[in-house]
Amino acid sequence: MPNLNPPSDGDYPSPTKGKSKSSPSKAAKAAASRLAREAKAREREALKAAKQRAAAEKKRFLEVNRLRTSKSDTMRELIVDLDRTLFASGQPFAGCQESVTARFQEEGASVNMCDGVVAPPLVRFRRKVRAQWDKERRHWVPLDKEEVRREPMVIVYIDAKEVVQLVGEGAGLESWYGDLKRRLQAMDGEDPQVFLICQGLVKYYARLKANENRAYTARIRQQLADNQPADEPTTSTARRKAPPPTTTTTVPPQATVERSLLQLKLVHRCYVIHAASLVDGIEWLHQLTSDLSLKPYKSLRDTHLSFAVDMGRNTTSSSSAAVYGMMLQQIPRVTPAIAGSITTIYPSLNALLSAYGRCADEAEERGLLSGVQVQSNKDGTERRGNRTNLGLQLSKRIHAVVRGRNAELLVSNPTKD
Repeated sequence: MPNLNPPSDGDYPSPTKGKSKSSPSKAAKAAASRLAREAKAREREALKAAKQRAAAEKKRFLEVNRLRTSKSDTMRELIVDLDRTLFASGQPFAGCQESVTARFQEEGASVNMCDGVVAPPLVRFRRKVRAQWDKERRHWVPLDKEEVRREPMVIVYIDAKEVVQLVGEGAGLESWYGDLKRRLQAMDGEDPQVFLICQGLVKYYARLKANENRAYTARIRQQLADNQPADEPTTSTARRKAPPPTTTTTVPPQATVERSLLQLKLVHRCYVIHAASLVDGIEWLHQLTSDLSLKPYKSLRDTHLSFAVDMGRNTTSSSSAAVYGMMLQQIPRVTPAIAGSITTIYPSLNALLSAYGRCADEAEERGLLSGVQVQSNKDGTERRGNRTNLGLQLSKRIHAVVRGRNAELLVSNPTKD
């Protein structure tokens, strides 16, 4: 008999029973997809940030390694410490504080007025450093933050009268300079380079001699006026027979003072500069400051190979023969005339290498170009007589560059067998 009882709720299939297993998997896939997209977005952001940091680092590196040849760019890095005593009464710069500081500021340097630390008053310098020089790789490495460092250079500005007094004293100028160096070393902990600007030494002795001549003339005239009648004229013979003047001041001769200054320069390596006037001295002060601002960047401009400095020669061409000639001219002591003589016999680098390959041994290779004659002068005109050969040393040097395997060979030095 058929079952007439109505089915219970458990007998009917649940409408969501077949979907219970698939729904969680879709949600998990959606969550995983969302997490993957977020991870990729974070990865893209990290990669973008890394590229931006690399670009910023490259920009900083290129900026600090930019070749600086203008003093107007480098003067902004300097802080000039001026002793207030320099502008006090009785000093050479008395009354010139505004003009001196204004010119430094116009050139871009910062000026700091400070109290005297040692006597005599000094001009000292500090530098705003943004990069450190790497001696091995020979380039500037950017620093994380700017630093202010003391420059090992001091300028002493002194009047000629004070120099003469120091030389005339028992201790002398050398003892005074030694005491100054000891105080500077105790103050900074290093041995700075001292520039001594002496103002008006020649003018001082010229004025002293003029005063002596004027006093001598006055004494002679007074003696003639006392010993001769008023109507008798004064003759030149009487002037010549007059006694020489007696000097009461003990001023050392000019040659002695100059010898003492020369001794400072040769023995103690102190740069002595003679300034004719105050204007000349201030000009020297600014010139030394601007040279100091440019000094660190000469390490980048002048490489460790003194002959490899860029001299502004044209090194680009669309002709292979011209490029070959310019390649030869990069070798020290190979002039355009010598390069032209080599290219006449060996018109290409391949021809020169083939000639080297045909040599029996290395000694023959080194002397291959020794007999090549220089056919033209420096001005390009042809030599009709007195043609000289390249010589063995230059032939060895060219061979060392073309056939050598040592990439660090210093080709400027004479080659050895």
